Amino acid sequence: MIEQLIINYLRKRLPEERISAEVPEGMPERFITVEKTGSQQLGRGLYASTLAVQSWEMSKLKAAKLSDTVCSILREAPEYVSDVTRATGSDYDFTDTTVKRYRYQAVFTFTHY
Repeated sequence: MIEQLIINYLRKRLPEERISAEVPEGMPERFITVEKTGSQQLGRGLYASTLAVQSWEMSKLKAAKLSDTVCSILREAPEYVSDVTRATGSDYDFTDTTVKRYRYQAVFTFTHY
C-alpha cells in the first residue's frame, strides 16, 4: 500500500514526529496524518495515487513550517522509495475549525509500482 510506504518514508526522514494514517488518540500538539484520497491504474502494475498529508500544530505558522518541511521531503520520495517514480504536489491552509486546530494539507500524486 502506497500509504504505508509514504508513512514509513516520512518516519525515517522525520524520526522525531508522530506520523500515522489516523488522528492519534488525545490529539497531541504536533503530528502528521497520511490518507489516500484516490488512485488509478496507468498501465500494467503502474499506478497514480493521490495522498493528503496533513500537518497539525498549535499555531498556523508552525503548521505551515511543518507542512513546508513535509512537502520538501515528499518531493524527494522517488530518490528514496524504490516503488515511487514520481511525486508532485502542493499544500494549503486547512485549519480544522470544528476542533479549533491549525493544520496544513499537502496533496501529492505519486506514480508508483
